[in-house]
Amino acid sequence: MSLLITCDTGGWKTPSRLRSRLEGTELESADTMRDRSVIAGTLHTEPMPHAGTQARPDNQAHPDVAALLDTQTQLDTHAKSSNQAQTGLMLRTGIDRESNLAARRLAYRSGAMLVCNEYRGDLIDVGHSLHHRELYPAAVRALPQSTRDAIVEEIYVPYRNQVERAILHLLTGWSYVVHLSVRTYDAKTSQGKWRRGDVGLLYDPSHPDEVDWCLDLIEELYAISPDLKVRRNHPGRGTNDSLTKAMRGLFSQEVYLGIELVLNRAWMARPVIRRELVLDKIGDAIGSLTAEPAARAA
Repeated sequence: MSLLITCDTGGWKTPSRLRSRLEGTELESADTMRDRSVIAGTLHTEPMPHAGTQARPDNQAHPDVAALLDTQTQLDTHAKSSNQAQTGLMLRTGIDRESNLAARRLAYRSGAMLVCNEYRGDLIDVGHSLHHRELYPAAVRALPQSTRDAIVEEIYVPYRNQVERAILHLLTGWSYVVHLSVRTYDAKTSQGKWRRGDVGLLYDPSHPDEVDWCLDLIEELYAISPDLKVRRNHPGRGTNDSLTKAMRGLFSQEVYLGIELVLNRAWMARPVIRRELVLDKIGDAIGSLTAEPAARAA
């Protein structure tokens, strides 16, 4: 088998072609806000950290270690900074910055191909289908239709195409692909109740191979980290609207397994050493399953 890890919502860049369209709105890019402040002489900042290189679909090597460390440095720096102009973008609803770190670390530990959406999740959720009511956040729905169309053209379509190309590329060398889409989820429900569980595996119960793979991963994780609480199809269902569901519509279940791996922010949002240790264990468990003998495509 081959392994692909993707991250839909961990990016924080603004496409250059969208900056003028967003200027003067609450969705204005951090670069534009910072430049205006510098010109006004009210703010002195260092350049925005580089977001690291994004894995190309035609490259099977795992992500660059420097990029992984660079991402960790960015998250820690932004978590500690009190400068609102510098950190406001990173804290906006819809930008799941911890998922970017998790995806990179899991891909590195497991040897997976990595595809990350480098653009902001508060502009569009690339995991949803175009007809989904939560495709755009409320602030974006208030923008002109031409701006929303530009967001789809600049962010949504290229990312979806990149994921599809990555799967096709892997299928040229392997008989099937395991695709893990990484996100985090809120520790509390909308009613304020704590969610139980550390890790969620969202899959389609009607696909036996997805069920079996998740059960194997749960067993592997229990063997190396028995305190880690892994739940199946929680806090959502793997059949809900998502990138993996869309890919199931393009590829048959004989060659494609699409699973959402979601991490509880109760532990994932804490920049402590234990977080990295847990991610390493999860990545190692994923890698051990992928490393088992598998038939290459003829």
